[in-house]
Amino acid sequence: MTVPDVTDITKVTFHPGLSYEKRIGRYQTLYGQVFPAINFSLDISDGFGGYNSDASFYVDPAVYLQYRFYYNGGKRQRKKKRTELNSMNYIGVVDRTVLSKHPVNSDYDMEKHYRTMNTLGAVWGLQRNFDRSRISIDLNVGPAIAFAKSTYTDPQRPSAKLCI
Repeated sequence: MTVPDVTDITKVTFHPGLSYEKRIGRYQTLYGQVFPAINFSLDISDGFGGYNSDASFYVDPAVYLQYRFYYNGGKRQRKKKRTELNSMNYIGVVDRTVLSKHPVNSDYDMEKHYRTMNTLGAVWGLQRNFDRSRISIDLNVGPAIAFAKSTYTDPQRPSAKLCI
């Protein structure tokens, strides 16, 4: 019995977007996705200054790139579980780039100009593709750091934050 390998996959994603996963080696792929980054925030404060609330909604163009190494194909195959269309677990490195005027940290005002905001991290994930229903589930979790160059000239403004 041969251990399953990965294949190329093209998907239309739920939040809407388009993704493509390209095999680059045994058990290895590069995953790319373009999508509108939809963001909503609601800040409510009842501090010393009295009741204050603020809400925002915005959509920014985004690109998501990921290197994936799939590692449990043989085990899934022995248990008679599906491995087609890369239905396996993986570890990977991610880079999410968004073109935005919004601040990295909500404590600051809007930026003057659009600039790239990057999030770099490491992930553990799983992907399950169901052939008959054409449904694909792809979940991953891991630590990351977000950073962006500020369009302000104040060197005291932090431009990075840790994400989980």
